[in-house]
Amino acid sequence: MARVFIPKPGEDWVCDTIIDEFSAATEHEIVHDPRDADVIFLYAKWIANRFPIGLLTSRPVITTVHHIVPSKANPSELQWFAGFTDIFHVPNSFTERTLRGIVGDKRIEVIPYWVNDKRWYVDGPVVDDKMVLASFQRDTEG
Repeated sequence: MARVFIPKPGEDWVCDTIIDEFSAATEHEIVHDPRDADVIFLYAKWIANRFPIGLLTSRPVITTVHHIVPSKANPSELQWFAGFTDIFHVPNSFTERTLRGIVGDKRIEVIPYWVNDKRWYVDGPVVDDKMVLASFQRDTEG
């Protein structure tokens, strides 16, 4: 088992919630000091600037890229992340393809978001021939 440091951005948004759920569900030990970690998991890439680059290059780093808007993509920023990221995590193949065009053959793992069945569940009858799809997100594009 690895000792994992996964810093929360502290935005009271979905990343904080997912980090809490990951921490509760994983068998890995979650540590609160990155110097005690075997792996640093940057689930919110924008918080990387909180840490010295020497720390980020001293142990394996997993960086999540939640989405890329191609017209707004900043290839030099993503290439900077690729300089210390060992594995990129993305939630879908569109983000994987877009990121691949920027970071080349850097390892990218597609792991979709999950549903916490303790928070989201059916309370009542289910109609077999119907499906409900929903997306709950913060609109950062205005």
